Amino acid sequence: MRQDGKIRTNSLSYALQIGKEQNRFSGCDLPGRFDEEGNYVDNTGTSWPYKIVLRPWEWVVIPEFVELAKMQGVEIPEDPPIDMSKTF
Repeated sequence: MRQDGKIRTNSLSYALQIGKEQNRFSGCDLPGRFDEEGNYVDNTGTSWPYKIVLRPWEWVVIPEFVELAKMQGVEIPEDPPIDMSKTF
């Protein structure tokens, strides 16, 4: 079966990318801010017309958000508890 003009991504092409430098955002490229509860809030409407909120247990695993928190002087929780009432 032939695929004309289509590039297919498979696990081999993914594996070949391991170790290469990836284009990543830096913390200063993120448009949002941290509120008083430690949530990352982006209400600029660049991606969605809605406000985007990342809770501490969501953003602590993303290096770009940790870098932004350090730049803004926000305390980075080491093992934040997950509040299931705020996940839906």
